Amino acid sequence: LSGLPFSFTAHAKDIYQPELNPGRLLERKLGAARFVATCTCANAQVLRARHPRPDDVHAIYHGLDTEFFSPQPMATADDRPLVLAVGRLVEKKGFDQLVAACALLKQRGASFRCLIVGEDGDAGALLRAQIAAFNIADVVQLQGAVAQDALREIYRGAHAFALPCRITADGDRDGFPNVLAEAMAMGVPVVTTAISGIPEMIDDGKHGLLAQGDAASLAGAIERLLTDTALHARLVRAAVAGQVKAQHRGAAGQRVGEAGVVVQRVAQRGELGLQCRVDSGELLQRAQAGAGIGLGEQQVE
Repeated sequence: LSGLPFSFTAHAKDIYQPELNPGRLLERKLGAARFVATCTCANAQVLRARHPRPDDVHAIYHGLDTEFFSPQPMATADDRPLVLAVGRLVEKKGFDQLVAACALLKQRGASFRCLIVGEDGDAGALLRAQIAAFNIADVVQLQGAVAQDALREIYRGAHAFALPCRITADGDRDGFPNVLAEAMAMGVPVVTTAISGIPEMIDDGKHGLLAQGDAASLAGAIERLLTDTALHARLVRAAVAGQVKAQHRGAAGQRVGEAGVVVQRVAQRGELGLQCRVDSGELLQRAQAGAGIGLGEQQVE
């Protein structure tokens, strides 16, 4: 309306849920913006397919403060290994499958406990009913959202981290869950799923374990971390060393050949985050030219 040039960032449901883009709102925004940034290469691929100028879409990963999130294991009063999960209690997090996986593990006689930390949401009532139906309140607990300092202390007592993300029927999904990077930076091995931008962070068996997302697959992956001390130690080393990868994949599984865009690991300061950036500094030049940048926002999904 103002005629001023602008850019915007896109993250998850604002890309994938049709009801949030009536009248092809997303396509109109893409066409009008000077450039668009998103937090995963998977998102970038989707946006480029809908953009009249695909080269104006750039993937820029969220950063991570690895001085704040650093490995400092802490003993807890409960000697059972803690399987931690963090996220809002909503369907796309897949916590119902995690609860079912915990029921399977308890049936197998595994010694562990599971804590799901996060703000209540539309899946909260279902999860509480599941825990009661499976009679596993002694194993699985829900805790509300906590401040970052408190969450860091919880990470320190965790043996494993689980986040079985899924794509919901309306298309909603996570992009690049920050909590996975936080857990890895804290030296906590992760079990998750290969959706959206997650495979840009994790190779199965190298940086973490990728399960199918169903209860049986999750239970098997978690059990491996509970019982295989060599695997657990290797995944801790890989995560803390920042051996995280990103990949641009085309629809046929080929690497996208985009001139000027590289994947760079910020290893000089031991950071876990990756950046897909424009080598020529094009984004900075555009911002200086008045396009607006506003790329620092992060969205809690």
